[in-house]
Amino acid sequence: MFALSLEARARAYTAYAANSAFFPLIAAVLSGAQCGAAYADSVEAPRQIYVEHAFGFAQLLGESTPGFEAELQKYLLIDKAFAAPKVRLYTPLLPAFHICEPMQAVRAERQRFFLRTEVYAETRARLLSRSAADCVVLSVTTETVSRVESAFGLVSRFWPNAAAFVAHARAQVICHAGEAAAICYAAALENGRAEVDIFTRPEYRGKGFAMMAAVRFVDDCLAHGVEPLWDCFTNNAGSMALRERLGFLDCAAPYEFFTIAR
Repeated sequence: MFALSLEARARAYTAYAANSAFFPLIAAVLSGAQCGAAYADSVEAPRQIYVEHAFGFAQLLGESTPGFEAELQKYLLIDKAFAAPKVRLYTPLLPAFHICEPMQAVRAERQRFFLRTEVYAETRARLLSRSAADCVVLSVTTETVSRVESAFGLVSRFWPNAAAFVAHARAQVICHAGEAAAICYAAALENGRAEVDIFTRPEYRGKGFAMMAAVRFVDDCLAHGVEPLWDCFTNNAGSMALRERLGFLDCAAPYEFFTIAR
């Protein structure tokens, strides 16, 4: 496995932008917007590339190359040489070793959903009409980002620093009775597409705050020509119900997902 230079990552990004299995978090590593590593079977003319975000999300790209996949299997399952506590492997392209017992033991299924804007437009007013009178939207700025981090602890989960989070995450925070309750933001934003992430503090769950934050986030995306992408585990009943209510109805085929812990 050879580490890819920044120039090689940029070339890979150009090809990846047209990939039907495009994940903004992976693209962010290739573009340099977020931290991570990229390895290939060759420095000069890579046929297969493995991209790993600093938080652990990873993807295998290109054409299957047995020698490279054997090295990757050792890296992931034997040496566990990755930096993050867990690797979370998106696998629309399945490595040959996905059938081995250690991989099957950590297998799950995820699915991607796309917004139907006409459905969203029809339901948006109804959703917003249910907003609690004592809720406000907090603008995330350099002055308020420390408050957001204190409430949720996720400003640096994906983004390299607070400044990058403020500038690019398009975060929408719902405050209830003066306290930050829920947030919806872009875990990554690449090529006009945003990876949606939502979090509600435990004491505020079940009150509709996640929905309120998501509506504000989708509004912001649509106003700026950004396509929000919803991706979740197929057995995550809460996320599946929320995306359906919002109008994320068009879907790609479910795909295998492996969570490999050190």
